[in-house]
Amino acid sequence: MRNGRHVVAATLAVLVISFVPDVVAQESPDPLDGTRWKLVAYRKTRPIAGRDLTVRFNSGRIFGEAGCNRFEGSYSVHGDSITVSNITAKDVECEEPEGIMEQEEYYLRFLSDARTYKFVGGQLRIQRWDREQLTYVPRE
Repeated sequence: MRNGRHVVAATLAVLVISFVPDVVAQESPDPLDGTRWKLVAYRKTRPIAGRDLTVRFNSGRIFGEAGCNRFEGSYSVHGDSITVSNITAKDVECEEPEGIMEQEEYYLRFLSDARTYKFVGGQLRIQRWDREQLTYVPRE
């Protein structure tokens, strides 16, 4: 009887150990990785016409166009939380269209303050602490 218990215990141990690496290796996937988006709304309005504001997510890096300058930085997601950090952008001043530099500054600051994200009807919505949100559509 003792040998039978040892065999059952050993078999169970082997089964448990064989499943552990799969569970550990399965980290939560990043649903943003490899996606590209175009901003269609912020502050309950549309971006200035003629200048695209975009974002692309790739392996923990974030890239995009802020209206006048290109930017890049880092990001991470955990559940529906997003953290964007180390955003850098070229320092080129654009005079036209009017308001473009203010919009760019707001956009980059907003991304740095991002807290959560969600997908709604094919759109990406990024929200910050005050519940303001950026709304994107897929970019081709």
